[in-house]
Amino acid sequence: MNSNVWVWDDRSPRRELWDRVRTLAHQVGEPVIKLLEIPGAFVPGAPAALGKVNALFGADLNISALDSGEVMAPLDGTPGPFASADDTEPVFIEGVLLSVTVAHNAKGGQQILLERLDLHLLDFDPAPRPEFDDRAEGEALYGAGLIDPLRFFVELVGPEVGRARRSARGDDGRPTMLKAQGPNFLDTDPGSFLAIGPSEAPTMMRITVTAGAPGLYRFCLRWFYRVAARELRQHTSLPVSIYSGSA
Repeated sequence: MNSNVWVWDDRSPRRELWDRVRTLAHQVGEPVIKLLEIPGAFVPGAPAALGKVNALFGADLNISALDSGEVMAPLDGTPGPFASADDTEPVFIEGVLLSVTVAHNAKGGQQILLERLDLHLLDFDPAPRPEFDDRAEGEALYGAGLIDPLRFFVELVGPEVGRARRSARGDDGRPTMLKAQGPNFLDTDPGSFLAIGPSEAPTMMRITVTAGAPGLYRFCLRWFYRVAARELRQHTSLPVSIYSGSA
């Protein structure tokens, strides 16, 4: 069984195998909820079809790839990551801390509004994985650290994706947690949307995903944003895998 430690490689084929997804919908008054059910990268022929679409605007979001040790970190007190059974991707133990940078590409003056961010569970397998259990020693330790403007926490419990929690500050200025009312990380009370202009500094997002039940999880993150309040686009991240052993 494979339990090798994962080694990051700048020449990794992961980026070539995972197409950056742009799903476009013109003149849409409301978010296209139906699009949320299907990550574009999983639709046969989608890359070729999307390549023929002419965007209305050159403005777009640059979203950093989840494909290096600098942006994908194991939780405190956990080992790894380890190589997957087919040696194609890392597997994190108990959870993972993802750091993503979102920025305007400055190729147009149009403002971009991030309307939705969610976690799409691609696969869940509850079967034990001895190759990971044997190496998953130590207890996860969570430090309080600094509170970032956009920091999210999500728990996966079997096939269910828990509601995201976001660190924020209350009316009294004290740190608090806002819980999403649905799958959309930004669907909180009060609601939150991220408006990004061409001259604004990049926004850092830190997303901590943990496993609340034993099994092997594979998921992706999806951003849905609108350019100039008209054109709706979708970006799908590279896949991420985490494993939690039995207690």
